[in-house]
Amino acid sequence: MSNNEVRDIVMCINEVWNISMCINEVWNIAMCINEVWNIAMCINEVWVKAMCINKVWDIAICINEVRNIIMCINEVWSIAMYINEVWNISMCINEVWNIAMSINEVCDIAMCINKVWDIAMYINEVWDIIMYINEVWDIAMCIYEVWDIAMCINEVWDIAMCINEVWDIAMCINEVWDIVMCINEVWDIAMSTNEEWDIAMCINEVWDIAMCINEVWDIAMCIN
Repeated sequence: MSNNEVRDIVMCINEVWNISMCINEVWNIAMCINEVWNIAMCINEVWVKAMCINKVWDIAICINEVRNIIMCINEVWSIAMYINEVWNISMCINEVWNIAMSINEVCDIAMCINKVWDIAMYINEVWDIIMYINEVWDIAMCIYEVWDIAMCINEVWDIAMCINEVWDIAMCINEVWDIVMCINEVWDIAMSTNEEWDIAMCINEVWDIAMCINEVWDIAMCIN
């Protein structure tokens, strides 16, 4: 049922209600007429004595018509009561509709909360990924620091190898120095041997001179 049809029904009920109010006023008038009728009945007893039967019959016909009007008013009142119940049912339906709209709004809010929850779960997953990346970054930084330490150890090892090579060179120089010292000692020995050779040469020459003197002596002895 559309809102326009509901509005037409409400306007119709309103008009019926106005009619029922008018009928109520007629009913009050009828009650007043009833009281007047009672007075008329009392007067009628006096009037019967004074008037003819024809006029009394006309009054009875009029009273019958009034009674028919009262019965019609009673039926209209019943219809008005039925319309009132229909109005109450429509009001109840309107309240149920309002409750249904409120439940629909609550359902929309719940769906919105569900979407917010899904977004929060997605943000939580993203946060976990960021935390995992942070841990991986910390591990990478630790590996980088270990690599720096390894590079430092490698440099220290290179320095130690260089020192070892320098030590080997020093040992080689020491050996060369020992060889030089040995050569120096041999040279000293050679120099000493050279001097002894010179003395032997000198003795040999003296021996030759002595031999020459001896021959000269022999010649002198022979001449003598």
